Amino acid sequence: MSPQLAEATLARLGRTINQHLDQLAAIQRPVVTRTHSGSSTTWPTVTGLDAVPCSVAPGGLSPTEQAVAEGVKAVTPWMLTFPRGTDIRSTDRVVVGSRTFEVIAARRPRTYELQTRVTATEVK
Repeated sequence: MSPQLAEATLARLGRTINQHLDQLAAIQRPVVTRTHSGSSTTWPTVTGLDAVPCSVAPGGLSPTEQAVAEGVKAVTPWMLTFPRGTDIRSTDRVVVGSRTFEVIAARRPRTYELQTRVTATEVK
């Protein structure tokens, strides 16, 4: 298969799959500002990534436990799916409606990628 044909086929299949992405997400990237008393982190939305089609589904992995000030809480992984080629990184946050997710693993792009997927945990 020629590279042009492969790209055209991938683009067509990607458009078909994207029809099933039923939500919109804003992708936020951390900006660390140094101050005299330390540093602070803000989460601005990445320009052009404020209304990205996506879907949110259970991550297929068992919940893990995480230590917090109040004791231990269960952390459930979620799978977030975006159109192929979406610029999302393992340090990003994703806001979908009133829910915020922290990306814990962004999959490296593959040659014949049809979607971009990340594993995330919900921030409560």
